[in-house]
Amino acid sequence: MKIKKTPEPYWYLSDDSFNRDIEYLRNNWIMLTHESMIPRLGDTFAIDICNVPAFIRRDSDGVIKGYINSCPHRGGPLFWNGVENKKTILCKYHAWSFKNSGELKGISTFGCDVSCLDKNKTSLKEIAVKIADGFVFVNLCLNRDCASAPAPDYDFLSQKLFDKSKDVYYYGDMSFSVRANWKLYVETWLEDYHFGYLHPSLAKEISVKQCKVTSTPSCVLCESVSASPEGVFDGVWGLIYPCTGLEYYKDGFGVELIFPVNKNETLVKYLFFFQIGIMQEQIDRTIKISEDLIHEDIAACEHIQKTLGSGVFTTGFLSPVHEDGLSGFHEKYR
Repeated sequence: MKIKKTPEPYWYLSDDSFNRDIEYLRNNWIMLTHESMIPRLGDTFAIDICNVPAFIRRDSDGVIKGYINSCPHRGGPLFWNGVENKKTILCKYHAWSFKNSGELKGISTFGCDVSCLDKNKTSLKEIAVKIADGFVFVNLCLNRDCASAPAPDYDFLSQKLFDKSKDVYYYGDMSFSVRANWKLYVETWLEDYHFGYLHPSLAKEISVKQCKVTSTPSCVLCESVSASPEGVFDGVWGLIYPCTGLEYYKDGFGVELIFPVNKNETLVKYLFFFQIGIMQEQIDRTIKISEDLIHEDIAACEHIQKTLGSGVFTTGFLSPVHEDGLSGFHEKYR
């Protein structure tokens, strides 16, 4: 049997590779969150997606729309990053206001006649949004042909995951700055080889030996069984291509956004969703375990980044049993 190898260091470290990654990510569908994060009219979630300020918002008709978070006046912020509720889309900088359609609604005292302004140049830039079983996908591409492309087929995921995502509410999030390339962090979602070694707490939660990894064009799905009736994990998690992790607990789920900042830095934002009525003690325990797992993954990724950058490590080897998800990821994005 021919054992597959990991990519050459330039795939993680070069400017050209990073620029290609950004181009790809900004022109493809990304799972961003669950619609329960913004349940009320006027609820808005703003975030930098691969260095592009953007927001999604539930408008007065209950429809979730997305826009670039940039006022056409001078590029100011319409919303600060995070979740807030506002009846009106209003620039934080100079108070220009906009309709739910993105069209300019009003201009604060400007000092001259503004009727000559081009309507197309004073409207917000809309991004494509699609909802799949409650999950919100966005496409940053502003080209209509690109943004109208169909979202990936998530039927396989729907059978495995989406039916577990009902009757939940958004609890909060954690953010982490990772001093490593985004692809190194994504790789932690694609194999079960490290579970019993890097993650002692996870080995107590699930049966590491019974893990099963399934690769599809849309995701890499990991399944196992709970090792304890008192465990918090449901034994199902996966990487939704290209850069979103989805992890199920017995009483909710987490969405992990993995966004490159530069070739050596990654923003990881973890969103928590829980079923209504769950005790605070259970929530706190789930968050603590999740945070520990993230810190352990970060430590491993940052170490690999150092070995790649220093030249002491170049390419390694992939287990055909445990790391086949990585080989698919490498082939997909090379």
